[in-house]
Amino acid sequence: MPNVFLILASVLSLYAKGLSLFLHGSSITSAQHAKYQNEIPPIVGQIRTENSPTLSVSNVTICLGKEATLQADYSSTLGVSFTWLPGSLTGSLIIVTPQITSVYTLIVNDNGNQTVTMCTVYVDKKILPQVNFKYASPVCQSVNLTQPELFSDFYKGGVFRSEGLAIDSASGFISVNKTPVGIYTVNYLLPAGTCYGAKKGTATIEIEKEFTLGISEDVKIGTNSSIEIFASGGSNYLWEPSTGLSCNDCPNTMAAPKQSTKYCVIEPSKNCVAKACVNVIVGCEGQDFSVPNAFSPNGDMVNDSFCLKGWNLCVSSFLVLIFNHWGEKVYESTNPNFCWDGIYKDKILEADVYAYRIDAFFSGNNRVIKNGSITLLK
Repeated sequence: MPNVFLILASVLSLYAKGLSLFLHGSSITSAQHAKYQNEIPPIVGQIRTENSPTLSVSNVTICLGKEATLQADYSSTLGVSFTWLPGSLTGSLIIVTPQITSVYTLIVNDNGNQTVTMCTVYVDKKILPQVNFKYASPVCQSVNLTQPELFSDFYKGGVFRSEGLAIDSASGFISVNKTPVGIYTVNYLLPAGTCYGAKKGTATIEIEKEFTLGISEDVKIGTNSSIEIFASGGSNYLWEPSTGLSCNDCPNTMAAPKQSTKYCVIEPSKNCVAKACVNVIVGCEGQDFSVPNAFSPNGDMVNDSFCLKGWNLCVSSFLVLIFNHWGEKVYESTNPNFCWDGIYKDKILEADVYAYRIDAFFSGNNRVIKNGSITLLK
């Protein structure tokens, strides 16, 4: 089979030469035709066509007043011209100093073929980034998490660093819980940018051990009643809420709330104080009408008196009588909060068994009567 590529090339060559002669007013003779045919080089393999060169220019960011270098990425150079607009600058590389963000157009003329592309030079203003921040300090050791307070012009993009603290580098959040007590330094490092140099901000944070207070136990009282509540372990005290208290800045105070209330106390002169709280429950339900069966008034501060607990809730009338084994009355009280220390006629009675009678009226006209005995021990 004849070589198709050879035949095609020959035809094209003859056509081109014949066309050239025709344009110059000449004709091709038979001898010339044979000569041109003999001059066609032999073709081996396949015909290869090169791809057109590609053109690209990268965008650039500069600071106001600085130069920007624009470089054309173009694979061909022979017979190629470069024109940049605006400015009509020439060459594959140019240096420009725009005052505002500008778009540049590059026209490449490659032996009569034009290729056009564009790029942008972004112009940023010079700035003085602020990196001021602080932490609420001191911070109690039991706090779970604390975060920095960033000033209004704080420039983001840097990292937080601190030796000895569990800190989030992006946000500056610190996990305080169980961190050793002490004063720590936190740095904020902002790397240099296009229009500013590297900056460093510094803040300190003090972690303190929590100061604890003692507090009385939860109590229950009746309507329109009062009870003493107390705190210990501090130098100063502040109770909240103050409603129903006889004193809101005393270690001991009388509480007479109209409804069940949770009273909490802090030590205002301390930075880290665990708030101590006591519940004063107002109500008549669940009253305990139990009576102890013995006491020992020996001065050891343990069970030294005969007292009742819970009988004061919503009581409207109360009477307690105590008798010796001869039937002689040795004690009497109308106070449901009474405590008898075993004294009769200014002397502590002998160890013995004493009879009592309790007669009380409560809200709803509920009457409770109890008769029994109490043993005085020594």
